[in-house]
Amino acid sequence: MTKSVRAKKRKKADFAKVKFKVGKTIKKAQNETKTDFKARKIIIKEQLGKKSDQDLLTKRKQNIKDLLSRLSHSSIYVRQDGVNGLLEIVKKYEVVTLEPNLPSVLQGLAPLLFDSDTLIRSSAIKFMEALILKVGSNIAPYFNIIATHLSCAMVHLNINVQGDSLKLMHVLIKHTPALIARHANTLLKNFVNLISRKASSTQTSSKLESSMVDFSRILHVNPSNSLTSPKWRLQLLQELSGFLEAILVEQKHVEEQVPYTIWETVVVGSVPPVVTADVLSSTTQEMWLLSDPEQLKKFSLSIIPLLFQIWAEVRPGGTQDYAGSNTLSEESVETLNCIVRIIRQLWHITQVCLHSHPTKCTWFMGALKASYMTKIMVGFPYYCHLGAVQNKKKKPKMVDKKMQPDGDYSLRHCDDLNVSLALFAMQMSSSEGLAENALNFFTKLLRDGNRDGQYNLGSVVNILSDLLQLIPEKQADSLLAAAQTCYTRLHPLKKDRALLLQILLAATDIDHPQLWKCGSNSVWVYQVVEDLASGSARDLLLHTAIILRLRNNTEIKQLLLARKDEIRGKN
Repeated sequence: MTKSVRAKKRKKADFAKVKFKVGKTIKKAQNETKTDFKARKIIIKEQLGKKSDQDLLTKRKQNIKDLLSRLSHSSIYVRQDGVNGLLEIVKKYEVVTLEPNLPSVLQGLAPLLFDSDTLIRSSAIKFMEALILKVGSNIAPYFNIIATHLSCAMVHLNINVQGDSLKLMHVLIKHTPALIARHANTLLKNFVNLISRKASSTQTSSKLESSMVDFSRILHVNPSNSLTSPKWRLQLLQELSGFLEAILVEQKHVEEQVPYTIWETVVVGSVPPVVTADVLSSTTQEMWLLSDPEQLKKFSLSIIPLLFQIWAEVRPGGTQDYAGSNTLSEESVETLNCIVRIIRQLWHITQVCLHSHPTKCTWFMGALKASYMTKIMVGFPYYCHLGAVQNKKKKPKMVDKKMQPDGDYSLRHCDDLNVSLALFAMQMSSSEGLAENALNFFTKLLRDGNRDGQYNLGSVVNILSDLLQLIPEKQADSLLAAAQTCYTRLHPLKKDRALLLQILLAATDIDHPQLWKCGSNSVWVYQVVEDLASGSARDLLLHTAIILRLRNNTEIKQLLLARKDEIRGKN
């Protein structure tokens, strides 16, 4: 059927050509490109001003105000550029010109410690270190800004910010220990929160049934969280140990500036010192760790169980590979070193706070003694398992050939660690089992010349002086012989050699008559006279010889009379 006429007209109308009339403007098409752009100038008044010669400028002519405005920019690269510019200014200008700008710089840059980007946080910490190194003690009036932001970073919701807070803590402990120690009230609690959480009621009740120690907190456990790894916990223990040491050093520094008695005030002079007793008391009161026994008890009972929990993680069972002793990995050895240092620092802090010996503090010894003896000293002495040596140029230190098994690993003596463990254990307990174990270890230690210089000889002397009062005469003679062998082996001009003479004085003391008959005493007295005759006498050697002579020691009396002319000629 054909279409109607009306339909054909409509079809033609759709494609009909438009007829333009004279005098009327043509309508513009919808897709027409407009070419009439309007431009206006944006003028910032600060751009018109010239940079003053007094402004601190970078190579790109940016002053501090420009750089601080970049720190709050949304772009990471702009914020990084601002930090780099401020670091350039700090390195370029002197302290006198930098000091007026310290408040604005610290307030502008400190929030970057919470930045979501790792590189920005690292750059901010590097800038803080460079600024502290440059201005030194001038940072003290504004240190509260840094400490406040550090405290917030340690409890931040972002775990990466929490992790980086330890890097800033390390910088502050290293360069400003006295300033950071004054913020112990807040930061110590943050350390506990970083490493642990409150235990549930069921977890707490099951542990309290078998022990009176406070187990209200347990370690964070999350395999996907980097803050629960043994490596990060080791880093936290190192910073906590450094922080406690800074607190003790600051407390000792303040006490040394204050005369304790009227006589000392007279000796110092009639003019009172700058730091008075009121200042000392106010400084101590600011730090609850040194002034409030209840707060100290709460902190100690929280941190001590956590230390033993960390130790149980890095050494869950222990392996006895050499002479019945436990072998540990290098990371485990470092962790145990930190744990022992922290416990020793808490020992000193308890003594300062309570003004009495820590052994008289029941709650402190109850939390520490049993766990220390059963969980740490049970494996004494320890050896370090070095593992496979990847770099042939680097050889492990102090590896005894007799201790090298057939495999691709080796063992190393942990003498410094073992000496620290034994010294602290002897302060807490003097049981026969501990004395016998320590006797065997120190006898081998002093006889082995390859291990000289790898331990603190002063601590060894203190331990041996206590051991001589506990062990029988036969074992004491063996121990004195080992000490005399070490004395003979060391060079006469070495300072550590003279320390061993304290053992000889202890063995010949009037309070220890059971040690007078030891044959090693005679050999040692002969060696003392030989040193006097050779002209290698030091002050401690002369002091020892005088004390032995005043004690009417017959052997030294006869030897001195026989060689008096030779001794006078050499000295």
